[in-house]
Amino acid sequence: MKNTMLTFSFLLITAISFAQDKKMDLRIGYGVVTVPQIVEGLSTVLATGLVPGGYSSVDMSGSGALNGSLLFFPEKRFSMGIDMVMEKNKSTYSYSNGSKSTLKNSWWTFMARGDYKYTKEDNFVKLYASASAGASLLSSKGSGKKDKNTTFAFHVTPIGVRMGRSFAFYAEGGFGFKGLLNAGLSAQL
Repeated sequence: MKNTMLTFSFLLITAISFAQDKKMDLRIGYGVVTVPQIVEGLSTVLATGLVPGGYSSVDMSGSGALNGSLLFFPEKRFSMGIDMVMEKNKSTYSYSNGSKSTLKNSWWTFMARGDYKYTKEDNFVKLYASASAGASLLSSKGSGKKDKNTTFAFHVTPIGVRMGRSFAFYAEGGFGFKGLLNAGLSAQL
């Protein structure tokens, strides 16, 4: 975790150094159908089929992907910055003998990001693509046990749209830790 935080700090300092006399874009959004949700759902389905006499039902819930981005524009068509994502998922397993167990996972994700704009900078509606890569810190709690892991994190957005000038709405369709659909508000500073 210490290495991840050092890497994140380095990325933030590098991004800010590129931002001298440049515009910044601060984004706050929410995403659904994320890689952690897909992985946890598939592992539950596989475990149900592979473990005879296991649990009788599973109730899964989650927060979705709460995310924030800070982007800088070193060039007119390119931007770079950081993505941060927080997601919590909970699975409650009910067994045939009436007992239950709960697993809670918290994902904290930090990624470097690069964007390419398909449209000109001064358009009210901007179309873009982005790619992000970094690390996700997973904290799991269940059955009296705690575990922490770090895993590779990514997000690819082939099409995103930002509608507005200084303050705007954005929506992205992609795949990764921010979700298949991610939308929110954007403010250029």
